[in-house]
Amino acid sequence: MDTRQLTVNNVPVALTPNPRAQSVTISVWSRCGSRDETNQRQHGLVHFLEHMVFKGTAEKGATDIARAIERVGGDLDAFTTRDHTCFIAKVPVDQVALGMELLTDILMHPAFREADIEREKQVVLEEIRMSKDDPDDSGDECFMGRVYPETELGRSILGETETVKGHTRQSLEAMRKTCFHPENLVVSVAGRFEPDEMKNRIASFLDHAP
Repeated sequence: MDTRQLTVNNVPVALTPNPRAQSVTISVWSRCGSRDETNQRQHGLVHFLEHMVFKGTAEKGATDIARAIERVGGDLDAFTTRDHTCFIAKVPVDQVALGMELLTDILMHPAFREADIEREKQVVLEEIRMSKDDPDDSGDECFMGRVYPETELGRSILGETETVKGHTRQSLEAMRKTCFHPENLVVSVAGRFEPDEMKNRIASFLDHAP
């Protein structure tokens, strides 16, 4: 399999067609990670943004999004690191349009409803409590804190209790515009697809970027 590297709307794109695959994996990478939370009040905001985009758009709730991808046997996932965030749609080969549609909706048109924000804060706060009880997580955070003291790299990706409580719709939207601006994006696609058609789908997706 050969990877084709190109640029679409000034965004780096990597296409890896595999004619024997039965699925397509679309990954949208942002160069924003927890190290980009330069303001103390932002601590944990990129990770919280990762959570919140799945909570609904103007026309879809979280359940609608989950049902749309699961009914075709697909999957939506994401993760946050200190250096970047990644959002992934894996779908059967005949559901590429749905995968791109859902990624466009959640990344470019999230609703950030106040009630959803408050509920998700409790989810993240529980995640923070659980991480402190996990030797792998707590050990990694301790190590990074010692190596990079008093810097963004030395902070927990999840944030701290007080900073998570302070996240708002306005702070989420500001971070979203930064993270999903074309200059911070990279798109990769692997599986069975037609490259020129995929290029057009990616261009349409990027037309919605902030």
